[in-house]
Amino acid sequence: MIVLLALRGAMDLEKALRVVEEAADQSHVRLGAGDDVAEAMRFLRDYGVERTTLVWFWKALFGDNEIGRTQNTNAARNRINLLVGELRGPKNGPEVLGNFRAVAAIRCARRVQSRTTGLRFTHGDNAAGDLA
Repeated sequence: MIVLLALRGAMDLEKALRVVEEAADQSHVRLGAGDDVAEAMRFLRDYGVERTTLVWFWKALFGDNEIGRTQNTNAARNRINLLVGELRGPKNGPEVLGNFRAVAAIRCARRVQSRTTGLRFTHGDNAAGDLA
């Protein structure tokens, strides 16, 4: 096992995220996961990503329905990327975390506005999609 890891190179965060990305991208044509995905899952678990998200991603790779498998792996991949961004923190993390905070602030402001004015926002009111 040690020799195998030495031959493939040590797993780091960028490589683990790249493996997750490739597995999610190939989920529509490939059922299951290889050793590289298992190694990436172990690395991400040790990095601090919550176990339930990793299990969700792993189980999604083995789904029978092609569309469901693709949707579930994509959702789990997005959750993994979000959690990694939170673990990295604002200094070293991607700008994605800031975007999620901005969306949360917009949602909060819209809720307050709808309570005070009685207005309701619909899907077409927002260029980024339905935030209400």
